[in-house]
Amino acid sequence: GAPFTVSRAYTLTVNPPTVTVNPGTLPNGQAGVSYSQTVTATGGASPYTFAISSGALPTGLSLNTATGVISGTPTAVGSFTFAVTASDSTGAGSGGPFTGFRAYTVTISAPTLALGPASLPNATYQAAYSQTVTASGGTASYTYAITAGALPAGVTLNTSTGVISGTPTAAGTFNLTITATDRTTLTRAPFT
Repeated sequence: GAPFTVSRAYTLTVNPPTVTVNPGTLPNGQAGVSYSQTVTATGGASPYTFAISSGALPTGLSLNTATGVISGTPTAVGSFTFAVTASDSTGAGSGGPFTGFRAYTVTISAPTLALGPASLPNATYQAAYSQTVTASGGTASYTYAITAGALPAGVTLNTSTGVISGTPTAAGTFNLTITATDRTTLTRAPFT
């Protein structure tokens, strides 16, 4: 006998590598405060190229497409949803580049301002008076304003320095509210 042969057709599928973008979540930030986080990729062939494939980064932040660093100073308050796509360096002739993505939500909050001291020392009629109110938090420099009530006659508030000074020419109790505003110009992003 002659040798016997058998043939069968096969299909071999070569699956693309899984490109994974990390970390799983990004931290929230605060308006007016510097922000820097790095997204990385694994799987496929390095180096990777990063892009925002949907949504938008918080206003004031940008993505370095070569390093994956998201950095800047946020200028808008709100919740921002975006996706980062990583493309590997596999050439088109090999079926690439291969990509992966991850969706993120980052909330940017307003800065918390504090104003001190907790109370103003008492003044004496016809005696020189000087007290400084100071703000902290947010982004310096600050402006100060009397938003309710009034100082006694003869005493003024320096809106740039926060110094309350003068010689009171009236006796009595004076209730007032002082508001400090930092230099950050904030916008509010729509919450989704």
